[in-house]
Amino acid sequence: MRVEADLFSGRPNPAWTLDEAESATFARLFAGLVRTAAPPWLEDGLGYRGLRVTGTDGGIGECEEVRVLRGHVAARCTDGERSYLDTERALERWLVGSARGRVDAQVLQMLRAEVEV
Repeated sequence: MRVEADLFSGRPNPAWTLDEAESATFARLFAGLVRTAAPPWLEDGLGYRGLRVTGTDGGIGECEEVRVLRGHVAARCTDGERSYLDTERALERWLVGSARGRVDAQVLQMLRAEVEV
């Protein structure tokens, strides 16, 4: 699975790849989320706009893309958009932690600041 931190405008966003064990952990955390009827959010503007996970290859059901931001998760799946709550932001924090050693130290610091409550 590939994780992209949606941070920048006009330059490439930082991205990293989860290994097999990490992908399994992501799938387990995703499976524990609470589904909600709320529509997926639209985050626009500058700065941190969440984390995007792609290349799920069936690891998370029929979902091809998952976006995580501030306790909300939007998944694009074969049956349409799904919304979930990440109430403790556990999935988001875990994803940020997985960036350690894979992104620039300043980027990691920026991401960590975003997920602090």
